[in-house]
Amino acid sequence: MSSADRRAPSKGSGSWRATEVISSWEIFLVFVTFAMVLYFLFPGDQLRKRVLEERSNYDLSGIYLENLLRLNPKDKEVVLAATHLALQEGNLHYAEKLLSVLKGSEDPEVKKMLPLLQAKVYNGLIESAEDPRSKEEYRRKLQALIREVAAKRSFNTKEAFLWYQLAYRMNDRNSAEAFLEPLIRQGDPRALRECAYIITEPENRLKRMHCIEALAQMKGSDRLKWLEAAWTYYASRGDYSHAARLLAEMSRIDPKYKKEYAAVLSAAGETVVAAQVYLDLAEHAPLERIRRENLIRAVETLIAGKRYKEASILIHRYEDRYLKDEEMTQKLIKLYLQMENLEGARRLSKKLLESEE
Repeated sequence: MSSADRRAPSKGSGSWRATEVISSWEIFLVFVTFAMVLYFLFPGDQLRKRVLEERSNYDLSGIYLENLLRLNPKDKEVVLAATHLALQEGNLHYAEKLLSVLKGSEDPEVKKMLPLLQAKVYNGLIESAEDPRSKEEYRRKLQALIREVAAKRSFNTKEAFLWYQLAYRMNDRNSAEAFLEPLIRQGDPRALRECAYIITEPENRLKRMHCIEALAQMKGSDRLKWLEAAWTYYASRGDYSHAARLLAEMSRIDPKYKKEYAAVLSAAGETVVAAQVYLDLAEHAPLERIRRENLIRAVETLIAGKRYKEASILIHRYEDRYLKDEEMTQKLIKLYLQMENLEGARRLSKKLLESEE
């Protein structure tokens, strides 16, 4: 056997196994060397600063955080940063474990941030859990947390809408409304819309109407929708004066609401104003048929309000215009008779006969 053959051990020999052990140790030494270099290059404060300033490279942040947590496992800012990173990466169980480190902390900043982070973790675990029991467990945890935060009012307005969404998703209406309250007071459009949709109980109708009317005063493409919701509510409750005020605004935005405006004014007892609205519609109507209909409505509105003098003056003003329209003239004569204005009916009848000769 040559000297070269003697130096090459067989794969099954002890010498070969020694070579394997040496190779593993080499790998271990490389890892230790890297950790020491990292530690000396980034001692505690520098490494911590690097972690907290990192915004885009999540893999690098993860390496920094892992080493930093080994150095100081209860550093609140590092734990919070690690939790945000874990949430970003969808590592929810790790995020839950990190937050358990901060549980019971009396630090004001931690107490402020912890509940919402816990809620986000529980909500994510509910959605991702495959086991029904685990899903239900996290649901109970989230429900309890939502009730606690709502009862203690331990949330700020920046977080309130997110808390509302979580409560609504958990079918906790009482807590959901509690989270909306400060936003409604601020006039937050999102909160006002949610208030208008979710508050349906009769005892809370005034709160709902406050939200709807606030939305009706805001500029936007859906303003008319909220104005309409408000006026129909008040009209249905017999509050025609309030309904008329809203319809006046609607008719300024879109003239198609003028007819409803006039009808509500009439119901509110504002017969003269209602008649004037009908006359305006008559004057600006594109078709003669519509002009005639609105003129008749104007007269009928005045008669319904027992404003016979104004009704007679109005008929007299227009009777010559429609003298050649026998059907319209007959309607005007009947309106005179309805008011027992026999003189007016007789005069107009005589004019009609003379026009037919």
